Amino acid sequence: MPMSSYLREKLAQHTFAQTAYTMPTNVYLAAFTQPLNTTSGITDEVSGGGYSRVDITGLLDESDGVITNNDLIKFNVATADWGDIYALAVMDSISGSNILIYSNLDTPVTINTSSVLGFFAGDFVTTFR
Repeated sequence: MPMSSYLREKLAQHTFAQTAYTMPTNVYLAAFTQPLNTTSGITDEVSGGGYSRVDITGLLDESDGVITNNDLIKFNVATADWGDIYALAVMDSISGSNILIYSNLDTPVTINTSSVLGFFAGDFVTTFR
């Protein structure tokens, strides 16, 4: 998962003693209906239909820069069509906020009414290097 320009800037400022970076208390997984890039905003995040970000704090393990989920990550059941999901992002707040890292899916996933977007333990993997 690429790092957003927001996080890259915060880490650089922190590393070179310009401004301390305060880590988020919780991190959340968000789904997007368009591909993302390093400067993307959150305008294409899914909304409505029972959607909300998933708190993934405590569901991730890190080893040598590889981050993997150690438990099921599951979004709410869609109460209306969400459309095609093109990207996922780790966010620093339950709403609004900043993209920290993101991933564009190789193949979009269509979420219709009564569908659930989720990842079994070990299926959500990102490299942070």
